[in-house]
Amino acid sequence: AKHPTFLRAWRNLAMVRMRSGAVLEASEAFRRTIALGGGDAVTYGLLGSCLLQVDDAEGAEPAFWMATVLDPATADWRLGLLNSLFQQGRHADAVTLITDMLEQHPDDAQLQLLRANAWIALGQPERAAEDLARVEELGAATSDSRLLRADIELNAGRYADAVEGYRRALAADSEGCRDRALRAARVLAAQGQTEHASTLLALLEGAAPALEPRILIAVTARGQVVYGGREIGVHGVRPLVARLTERAELPVVVQVDEGAAAGLLVRVLDEAKLAGASRVRIASASDRSTGDRQRELLHLRARIEAARGQGGGEHTLTELLELDPLDGEALLLLGRKRLDEGDAQGALALFDQAARLEGYEADAR
Repeated sequence: AKHPTFLRAWRNLAMVRMRSGAVLEASEAFRRTIALGGGDAVTYGLLGSCLLQVDDAEGAEPAFWMATVLDPATADWRLGLLNSLFQQGRHADAVTLITDMLEQHPDDAQLQLLRANAWIALGQPERAAEDLARVEELGAATSDSRLLRADIELNAGRYADAVEGYRRALAADSEGCRDRALRAARVLAAQGQTEHASTLLALLEGAAPALEPRILIAVTARGQVVYGGREIGVHGVRPLVARLTERAELPVVVQVDEGAAAGLLVRVLDEAKLAGASRVRIASASDRSTGDRQRELLHLRARIEAARGQGGGEHTLTELLELDPLDGEALLLLGRKRLDEGDAQGALALFDQAARLEGYEADAR
């Protein structure tokens, strides 16, 4: 270096700026260091890292290339180069580089996962599935990688393999994988793959939190008091609760619509207590969240049963309405079932109840 004092000063300034988070200013100092003859692998690599952090992937790429040439043994420089290629959308170049790296490190699961993502971006899911399978063999699978592989199998029509993939994902992380697995089960049901949909549904049900048995009564903004999809009125609360709590003590949970009259709510709560219920409360956000999840599974079961020609399943629809007395879809399905059975009066009552719910008025008439 022609000016070693200046060179050390610029390098030290670059390091201080980088540690303080001033990465743009640090990159300028690293460039000055290189211009003064201090262009070693570390300086080029840190310059590339700074440029990536300010979204200058095009500038980072040659910096990482130089770092890799000067120090091919340090994996961080190649990974930085890969990130710069990904950020530029140059996935084919990324695949080429990763393939070269895998020849030297065939058991590197991170590289396999990166190449799988590149294959997806290039529209080659089958090749991505091969890499994802290798990631799983190496014991490095994540929730996302398991779900991605299962999604690929589902889209390819390999339904049994897809269900097995979702099973592994749910076993490792039931909470994080639930929504994707539920979506897949709906796709299977819609495509007539009822056996596979049922298998996945059973896995989802097994992973779902248990719902405490309870008596759920709804109070609507229109002044209705509803249980199990039928209007019982405030005077029907006491006999209903007394009958259902004869054999076991069950909590009474009251679901209240926005805009429901406070006086009506108080009367319902009082009637439940007068019936002998020792635990009476208004539905909480937690009740609704758990109930929503259970309802999604029951809706899926109803769709599967309908696809099998089981008319939506009396037991499933009844469960749905016990879980949410104002479930419009369940009211309509049960009403049609009653109509098919020749029970016009029962069907009419259910359709009338659905017609009072927002979004179901037209379907119920």
